[in-house]
Amino acid sequence: MGAPFNRICGKLEEALEDVLLAEKDVNLSGVQIVTGFTGDVKLTIPRVHILCPRAEPELIEEVIFTGNWWVDFEITVFTSYKDDSRATQGKRAAELFDVILQPDLPVKMNNLGEVEDFHAYGTGQNQTEPGLIPLEIIRDTIDSAYFEQLSGKQYCRPRT
Repeated sequence: MGAPFNRICGKLEEALEDVLLAEKDVNLSGVQIVTGFTGDVKLTIPRVHILCPRAEPELIEEVIFTGNWWVDFEITVFTSYKDDSRATQGKRAAELFDVILQPDLPVKMNNLGEVEDFHAYGTGQNQTEPGLIPLEIIRDTIDSAYFEQLSGKQYCRPRT
């Protein structure tokens, strides 16, 4: 049998957060970063919310579990109408999304080594294995905030 589920959604959330925090070109001063389901956290704005709501196992011939997963992710940037302009919101989201969409993102997640028992696939510029697949960017408003959301899938596995 392949590797267990082993909190794969939470581990990808943590790995994405580690990459964003390690990135020197992105100004996150005063920006709250939260991961997962945040029922017990007082949410503030500006905020970056990283959520991996679903994982789909990789199966061979629909019955053999390989131990690998395709994990859905959503990275949402929230900014207040009254505190930030659309230009500021757009710049912050663009900087964050550019970090996530770099071909070497899986390499960065693995090399930071902050998340135990986790491996992200994807080898960089000339991908020889599946890695991150961006799906869409959504821009909208909710309550008194702008938000931009990047969603996608990352191919990964727990280390055993």
